[in-house]
Amino acid sequence: SSCGKDGGHLKGKDRLTARRAYDSAAKEARRQDILDAAERLFAANGDQLPSVGDIAAAANLAKGTVYLYFGTKEEIFAILLLDGWSRVVEVASRALADEADDARAVERFLASFVKELVERPMFLRLDTMGKAVLEVNMTAEALAAFKAHIRGQLEAAGAILEGRLRLEPGRGAQLLVRTHAMMRGLWQSFGLSPSCANASSPMADRFPAELLEALTEYWRGALQG
Repeated sequence: SSCGKDGGHLKGKDRLTARRAYDSAAKEARRQDILDAAERLFAANGDQLPSVGDIAAAANLAKGTVYLYFGTKEEIFAILLLDGWSRVVEVASRALADEADDARAVERFLASFVKELVERPMFLRLDTMGKAVLEVNMTAEALAAFKAHIRGQLEAAGAILEGRLRLEPGRGAQLLVRTHAMMRGLWQSFGLSPSCANASSPMADRFPAELLEALTEYWRGALQG
């Protein structure tokens, strides 16, 4: 009967939908396996990015499979860098919401920001490679998406700052851009190489306190001006 045919047709659509969902989940899991493998390898040796072949082997995949998900190895680490920034900003932004007093809220925000950076040495090492290594070796499409994502993160985090501290539009993102520049500049001015970020040294040990002091002085002046 037509009713039976309709029922069969609906069941077929359900099976197709389920299959597509399964395939999508499997692809996302494989993509995450690649990212996890790349992160493990880079954490073990921060002097240079691991090769696609090494990443594939660590993820138990064929080298060609990695290229189905990422155009270059630099695109893999650009995603890891974006994920790292998302976590840092998320934790720091929560500190703003947890404190009623503006001055103390900023203090907690900066303390949380520096703490997250120090607890993620791989992120600091990767960030120093952003312009010179990652961006120059990404496809045009991936680079455009990377830049757009960075802008989106800045605007979203900046909006949180503007709402919490009653700043004019655009000021929050500006403060964050300058905060990032100070972070990277201090790290590099200390002469710390990528591999030093995981090691204990007098300069590395000084970095957190120096960064927090510099950011506190900057934010205090910026918000009072």
